[in-house]
Amino acid sequence: MLDLHARYANTIDGGDADGWAGCFTADGALRTDRPREVVGRAALREFAAAWAASRVGATRHVTWHHRVDEPGLTGRCSAALVITEVAGVTIDYTAVYIDRYEQIGGDVLLSERVVTFDRAKTGRDE
Repeated sequence: MLDLHARYANTIDGGDADGWAGCFTADGALRTDRPREVVGRAALREFAAAWAASRVGATRHVTWHHRVDEPGLTGRCSAALVITEVAGVTIDYTAVYIDRYEQIGGDVLLSERVVTFDRAKTGRDE
């Protein structure tokens, strides 16, 4: 599973939309609470290409605290997006990834990734 997470991060950060979409099953889905839903490899590829084109500076997707339930092929980890620009390094967001995996042949792929972004505390009720 860690190889899949590394491939996911390296391909999206490197602007490899095909490689990133290939981390998902043919009908795989990326869902976020922003809200966004991207389903199927063609849509995932299009999303990744547009995302890469919109970025200024180098990006680094970072994940940690991986927990995988092998029998059910589900997982969870913490994530952050680090941005490196001339002005310095910033964290764009932190989040939790909830994953469902599918084994296809010898490969394990994402059938679904649900991203829940952390919200900054503002000190007021929202």
